Amino acid sequence: MPTVQARCESSSLKTDDVRLFRLKLENSPVRQAISAGQHITLVYPDLQGRPQRRLYSVIRTTGTDTIEIAVQRTGKQGLSDSLHATLRAGSVLAVEGVSGSITVDRIKDARQVLMVAAGIGITLPMALLNALAERDDAGLPVPAIRLILCAPYVVSIPFLHELLQLSLTRRWFHFDAYITREPILSHSQFHSGRPTAAAFELEQAPETVIACGGFAFAHAIREHISQRYPDSQLLLEAFTAPTRDEPSAQSAKDSGITLQLTRSEQHVSADPSLSLLDNLQLHGIPIKNQCRSGICGSCRVHVSGEVHREPDFCLDEQDKAQGYALACCTFPRAGHIIVDPGISH
Repeated sequence: MPTVQARCESSSLKTDDVRLFRLKLENSPVRQAISAGQHITLVYPDLQGRPQRRLYSVIRTTGTDTIEIAVQRTGKQGLSDSLHATLRAGSVLAVEGVSGSITVDRIKDARQVLMVAAGIGITLPMALLNALAERDDAGLPVPAIRLILCAPYVVSIPFLHELLQLSLTRRWFHFDAYITREPILSHSQFHSGRPTAAAFELEQAPETVIACGGFAFAHAIREHISQRYPDSQLLLEAFTAPTRDEPSAQSAKDSGITLQLTRSEQHVSADPSLSLLDNLQLHGIPIKNQCRSGICGSCRVHVSGEVHREPDFCLDEQDKAQGYALACCTFPRAGHIIVDPGISH
């Protein structure tokens, strides 16, 4: 997809920290290539004025040139916070690419689909639910959908109004919300605390399970679903980067760790508390990446040396045995590490 300009048509709050943006793309054929559930890469300055890139889920497509995205404010002064603070109707930004394959086409022929989401992870289920509602309105078949949603507070649930409306008007949709940091009264759809194993019990095994949330959440759901429904297709998205279990207090300068780039023979110091991806980018070394969460596989590299690997979602044991790793999920541990960031895949 070529880089195109997008103009913000509207901006509205869905919760105190989640804002919905409606964007009009200047090139309508580009919009026709984007489906709800995919991601777009936005290019926009952070609050320090530095250009940044980040992926956001497309929640809805309208007509030939309009899309909607939801952005959560993080407090980290990055691109998302900048969008919250400065992007308003009339503002212009760049859309650099589209990625992701979890669209309604992946689930439209299933009988039963289980969706599990945490926090802003609701954006992917919301995109699919919007697309399924359009199919339903057109008289096309849709699967039975069960959504398990986790959020710290009731008021922190994005799209709560839309979810309630769907559950009250569509026979094929049911959701349960689990509120983890606020005591609430028992209700048929709202529960206090985290979901128990019983919450995942369905009358029939779902053909597809979709999970979206932070990295640790997505990894935990993968482990649980793989055991409970081993024959189900599991589709995962994570929107936070993995972190080391035991972050190091050493800086790159005094760690004694070096990275050697095979293609350029360049040697750079490495900070063991940062991933290989962050270390390389810190030194201005280009490396392909998109999700930064171990999902897309874009940052696959070949590594030899002492490294620490956090779980990822796309490399198999054969890949790892051959020395492949995801730069976003791999941390330098000690000594001299050889990295080839130019592996074609």
